[in-house]
Amino acid sequence: MPFEKMALYRKYLLFENEIPDELKESVTEALKLEDFNQKEKQEEPLLCLIGFIRSCGTIDPMVVQRQAQKYGLDLRNLQINPLFNF
Repeated sequence: MPFEKMALYRKYLLFENEIPDELKESVTEALKLEDFNQKEKQEEPLLCLIGFIRSCGTIDPMVVQRQAQKYGLDLRNLQINPLFNF
C-alpha cells in the first residue's frame, strides 16, 4: 500500500472495504450531529482560497494574505485550520 494510503488508513480516514464494526455506531452518531449545509457555507470562502492557491502553484505568502482578506478570512486562523493545512 502506498505511503499516503497507509497514513490515511492508520488515522481511520480511509477504509479498505467498509467502516470497522467497532466504529460504525460512533461514525453514524457523529454524522447525525453534523449540519453539512451549514458547514459547506462556512467553508466556501476557504475552499475558494485553497483553489486560488492551487491554481497558482507557488505563491508569495503576502498574496495569500491579501486574498484571504478579500474572502473575509483571518490568515492566523487559517494556519491552524485542518482543511487548509491538508
